[in-house]
Formats: sequence, C-alpha cells, structure tokens
Amino acid sequence: MSGLRRNILSRFSRDNRGVTVVEFAFVLPVLLFFIFGILEFSMVFMAVNVLENAANTGTRTGKTGYQGQNISREQTIRNTINQRLAGFLDPAKITIVTRVYKAFGDIGRPEPFVDRNNNGVYDAGETYTDVNSNGFWDADMGTTGLGVAGEIVVYEISYPWQVMTPFLSQILANNGLINLTSHIVVRNEPYS
Repeated sequence: MSGLRRNILSRFSRDNRGVTVVEFAFVLPVLLFFIFGILEFSMVFMAVNVLENAANTGTRTGKTGYQGQNISREQTIRNTINQRLAGFLDPAKITIVTRVYKAFGDIGRPEPFVDRNNNGVYDAGETYTDVNSNGFWDADMGTTGLGVAGEIVVYEISYPWQVMTPFLSQILANNGLINLTSHIVVRNEPYS
C-alpha cells in the first residue's frame, strides 16, 4: 500500500501541467489591481485637466466684468465653466466659491484685532477692525462675491469625483469620492 502511495505521489510531483494556472491565479488579482488603478488614475487626471481648463476660462471671463444678456455676472461665469466641461463632468455638481480682497497680501489673513491677553488668538470681546463689514471678526478677511474693478478674487471651483471601480472605491476613504479642486487668483481688470 505504501508503495502504491509513493508511486501516485511521485507521478503527481513530476506532473507540472497545472503549475501555470496556479501561478496565474496568484498573479491575476495584483495585475488587475494595477490595471484598474492605472485606468482610474488616468480618468482622475483627465477630470482634473478638464476642471482646470474650465476654471481658467471661467475666471478669465469673471475678471473682465463681462455679463451676458439678461443674466447675472455669476451666471455668466458659471455658463462659461459649464461649456468647458466637455460633457465629461456633470455641471450640476460643480461648486464655485469666491472670496474678494483689496490686495494680494490680504489673501487668507484674519481681520486685524487687538490681542489684549497676548495669546495670539482672537478672543470674544477683543477689539477688531471689521474689514469685510459683516459685523463680526473673521479668520479670513475676504468677502464673498466677484469684486469690482481692480480687486483680487480667489476662485475655488470643486467637483466631487466618484471612483468608478467598485473595489477601489472601497479602499479609498469617503466611499470613493475624491474632491477635485481648482484654486485660481485673479485681479479684476479696470472695467467700467
């Protein structure tokens, strides 16, 4: 009986017809992961380029002060951006946030305040200069809007990109949502 087992085992050990299939079964998941990862990365890269192109065109329209017939300046900018999305991104998901400043040096700076207790942080009751005239101290002195001639406008244009491959979206945080964002800073032209 042991001779028979030895004979069968020796036949199996010399037979390597299924080795390639077993090796391929080990390599296939890694190979697919890389292929789908490259495709996803390419799609995200293209989406970022489309968003950047649309944002550049929209902000160029915004800084000239141009306003379409019977629509607001904001809607003119949004329409310009939507036309540049090339059917690749959904215009309904685009978010546009703008902040207006008097000078480039003011971007992202807090409103000035008198730091009575010298802790480096604004505390309630401390005197401050209400630069944006909204009635309370802000950590960013910019105002919302599109500004007037000569003012600095920071455009933040965002799009929530959904990863298309199910197993990659499970690996990523936020259920496969990647927030694509374009920041563009312009000085409005001296239009009338």
